[in-house]
Amino acid sequence: MPMALGLVETPSMSELFHRVPDPLRAHGAWVYLGLSVLAGLVLALPHHPVSSLAVGGIAVAGFILAGALARKRHKQRRLLISGILLLASTLLLFSRPIEPRVLAYAVPATLLLLVTAMLARRKGFFAPSTLACGVMLLALAAPACARAGGAPRVPSLLLLALLAPMFAWRCFHVRTGMLRGKISPKIGLRRVGMREAAVGLAWTTLSLAALHAWT
Repeated sequence: MPMALGLVETPSMSELFHRVPDPLRAHGAWVYLGLSVLAGLVLALPHHPVSSLAVGGIAVAGFILAGALARKRHKQRRLLISGILLLASTLLLFSRPIEPRVLAYAVPATLLLLVTAMLARRKGFFAPSTLACGVMLLALAAPACARAGGAPRVPSLLLLALLAPMFAWRCFHVRTGMLRGKISPKIGLRRVGMREAAVGLAWTTLSLAALHAWT
């Protein structure tokens, strides 16, 4: 009833920028992670897509785990889901021959995850440094999945070089719109989220087409 009467306040801009974030409610993060995993899987299709899919599952499990650690709400359920997905993906990955290239992204991804979490707590979810590290972490799933599936090194790294700057640019574009009051923290973000998902999908498709033509 209070919500229907408009008595429940939406988060202020200051609260939105500085509160501890819930990664699982950031729709843009889901979009960028999904596009990165999908792009890596597409590159790995001619080789070993099962291993690529397994690494993608591990990336999603890690993202859900981050959401469980960030907020107390639904923590046990999130831990359970991430644990099941992580176990299933790891078993799938180790059911096939493992190459060192699969583990090459584990250390930088873990370090980047820790840095992003620290920045989010200290500076806020929408701080430039937090956004930059977070976007890079999500985009890192693309070459990780591609290399795990046997895709060549150069196209995999080029995929990262194509996706990360684009994702970062769109994130900062939304951030600027919020700072200038052009996008409301609640209703406006939902509308913009659909547009950004379409832009991200289009750019990812073009990037894959360019890499396919180049190779």
